[in-house]
Parts: sequence; structure tokens; C-alpha cells
Amino acid sequence: MEYLDVVISFAALAALCLFLYVRCDLPASLTPLAAVSGTMVWFSIAGMAGLLRPMGWAWFVLAAAAGAAGLWKTSPKKLAGLLRPGFCLFVGLGVVFGVYLALRQPVVAVWDEMSFWGTAAKITKLDNELYTTSSLSRIWEWTATQKPGMILLGYFVQFFGAGFAAWKLYFAYDLLLFACFAAVVGALEGRRWPVWI
Repeated sequence: MEYLDVVISFAALAALCLFLYVRCDLPASLTPLAAVSGTMVWFSIAGMAGLLRPMGWAWFVLAAAAGAAGLWKTSPKKLAGLLRPGFCLFVGLGVVFGVYLALRQPVVAVWDEMSFWGTAAKITKLDNELYTTSSLSRIWEWTATQKPGMILLGYFVQFFGAGFAAWKLYFAYDLLLFACFAAVVGALEGRRWPVWI
């Protein structure tokens, strides 16, 4: 179960990308950025409303429904159009870095300067509540410097996990970065995009 939550979250993002491409006619290379950004907004609103857990379940149900709607009566030719360089880059980098981080298992307090962010993400995950209102720590009363969208993207990736894992937080942040890469590559398609990758 340690890795299943990451796989489920990544598959849910892919399902949302499929829906955005097929039903909303969004260019394939922009779908990852729209899906990840929309997820951050959804979870931020849920966290601020104090409904993080129920709205998280609703997000995954809606993502599954969106993926099914994207597949419903869609021709294989249309589905193949999703395999643009930007989207493939997002999926490929997501898989490669997901495996790398799962094997390496970086720890927030040791691996880099993100120990403060890591604390906010850990409190959010363990209490299923936005770190600023969590009962686990009152340190956040005097400072709320972390962006909730980034913290909650980490929460989203480990939504089904039993506890907090720092490597999943890094994976979530990497997904946002890879979604930006995909959007740039999509904008450069036809203009030597392999060089830009």
C-alpha cells in the first residue's frame, strides 16, 4: 500500500487529462498543467472550507467519472492524439521520477532545505486538515508562510496512504514541474521540440 496511493493519484491525473483532451478540446500538452493546477485549486478550497477528506474522496470519484466520460464513445484515432510530445514527456518523467524517488526515499529534513515545508505537509497529511488550522501544531498561528496549493498537492498524492512519506511530497512537486515542461514542449511543437526537451 506504500506505493499504491501514488499510482492511484497519477492514474487519476491521467484520467482527468484524458477528459480535458477529449471532451474539452484542450491541447494534449496542456492537459497535465490544467489537471495539476485544477487539483491544487480543488484541494485548496477544500482545505480552507475544512472539508479536506470528503472533498478529496469527491475529487477521486469525479476524476474516475471524467476518465470514463473521456473514453465513452471516443474513437481510437482521437485517443491516439493524446500522445503528443508534451503529454508523453509528462507521463514519462512522472514514471521515471516516481520510481527513482520510491527507491531513494528522500527525507525532507536531510535531503534539502525543505524541512519547514515538509513539516507543514506532514501536519496536513496526519491531521487531514490544512496545516494552519490543524490541532497538531499551534506554531502555525503566528506564521502562515507556505502556499497551501503546494502543500495540498503533496496531500493529494498520498491521499490513500496510511502515513506521511517525504518522497511522495517531492513526487507531487515534480509533477507540477513536469506539467510546466509539458506545456512548454506543447508550445514548441514543430519548432525542434526534441532540442527543447
